Amino acid sequence: MPGSTEIQTLSFIGLISDIKSGKIRIPEFQRDYIWSPDQIVDLLDSVYHGYPVGSVLIWKTTDRLNERNPLGLTTTTQRSSETQYLLDGQQRLISLYAILHNNLNQSSRLAKYIFYFNLKDGKFYFYKKTDLNTVREKPKIEDNFVAMPDLLEINYQNRSSSPKAQLITKFSGQPKQLQTFIGLANQFSNLEFPTILTSQDLPVACKIFERLNNTGTQLTIVDLMVAVTYNTTFNLRTKLNDLISSLESNNFAISEKSVLQCAAAINKKEINRESIIESRSNIASNWKKTTQAIRLSLDFVRDECSVISGDFLPYEIVLAPLSYFFYKKGNRRLNAQEISKLKKYFWTSSLAERYIQGANAKVVEDIKNIDTVLTNPSKKVFDDYYDNPATTERIINAKTSGSSFTKAILCFFAQKRPLEFSNSQLVNLMPTFANVNLKQLHHIFPVNFIETNLSNSTNYEKNIEPYINSIANIALITASGNNAIRDRAPSVYFNDFLRANSNLTTALHSHFIDDLASFGITQDNFETFLKMRSQKIADEVTTFVQTL
Repeated sequence: MPGSTEIQTLSFIGLISDIKSGKIRIPEFQRDYIWSPDQIVDLLDSVYHGYPVGSVLIWKTTDRLNERNPLGLTTTTQRSSETQYLLDGQQRLISLYAILHNNLNQSSRLAKYIFYFNLKDGKFYFYKKTDLNTVREKPKIEDNFVAMPDLLEINYQNRSSSPKAQLITKFSGQPKQLQTFIGLANQFSNLEFPTILTSQDLPVACKIFERLNNTGTQLTIVDLMVAVTYNTTFNLRTKLNDLISSLESNNFAISEKSVLQCAAAINKKEINRESIIESRSNIASNWKKTTQAIRLSLDFVRDECSVISGDFLPYEIVLAPLSYFFYKKGNRRLNAQEISKLKKYFWTSSLAERYIQGANAKVVEDIKNIDTVLTNPSKKVFDDYYDNPATTERIINAKTSGSSFTKAILCFFAQKRPLEFSNSQLVNLMPTFANVNLKQLHHIFPVNFIETNLSNSTNYEKNIEPYINSIANIALITASGNNAIRDRAPSVYFNDFLRANSNLTTALHSHFIDDLASFGITQDNFETFLKMRSQKIADEVTTFVQTL
């Protein structure tokens, strides 16, 4: 039976009483308490002046979530079959609860402050308790200051002797201040919140939250899934940490969100937020097989597609369809047709920057094609993915700034099996580039050389400076090879290589350079070099894709 949604008006005192007792609980996916004292002052001022302070969203469910306790309270209410979780309003309610109580756990952040209201100027102030107790020149708390924990009679059975009653007696001879005090107390005593209570499924409840939240900030999907998959034998947070740490040790760390997208692809054949949430019932039972599929996907892109490390992976999204494939494939060995089809999927989708927009819809299409590969690997698939070819212009304009296209071209460089210029030995890519920032890659025309020697050229700002970090000016060589070159002119250091390495031509070809003269290197002509090398790379990429 579908859940319901209703709107009620609930008193502030009733709401915080329910939070204190444990009738209303705070799920772990809620943000930590983050409000500053200044933000609380603004909230208090809004209550005092009767300004709107927003609504509250409570989710009623039989699901059991992992919870947080931002106030360090010991709850008294026994759990029932249905639990009420606070989805929206935590920061406001916790703030108001904290400043009106003196019984906070000392580990609570707000236990460090005490808030006052000045009956003369009608403003709120806050002080650190340590300053009030230890500083020699203590802040002056004037007689017309009211400590906010004394405002209400929440903690007192005998109201005639409560701090509020004592304050009324204190100001009885000061009619103006007494009137202000009573008005202040009434504003907080009578404070009510429009409260939305929903028993809809969690995805619907989250949508309601996101539409209410005036910042437009979505609930963190990872924290949300940690909460909704929690049980005594499975903690998703721990599982994710263990998996990511393991992948990091192999230089292939991926985001937690990508792991959840892979799980959703496997369980729901989609990767959007709703599908991730809907896959929650299968996360724990399928975890071992899902993570094995993710590992096999990473092995595949490393071994078959020359992805040097996680930093060079064009799109983490490609792991979702690949993980789906390996999950369905199981432990059976891949045949040549399957390998060919998966390589075609990786290269065409990466080079064409397939996932710039509409990622979920495209992954749905990808998984349909993956199902075809699983059932009939000889059938043509992925032929229409390469709709944005690697032209000379795209190569020249691709910068070492980490775009998916740049990463795809770097992987293409790697699959060429590049050789060292100095001795034509195979560049050991994995240890060399495992932790390299993309900006640290070797520039064939060194940056300092260009800036020092070519900056006086008449066309420098138009034809040279914008392309210093072009992918066409990058080569994959080791750090030691890069250090040997430093900032020297290409004509100089390549001449040294020519004398030392009789097989330099082979090394040049492995870096998409036909010869030194026609590519402008012997003349230190950067513009000629860019034009020739970008054309060479584009031609070889085109030929490579056509053979997939």
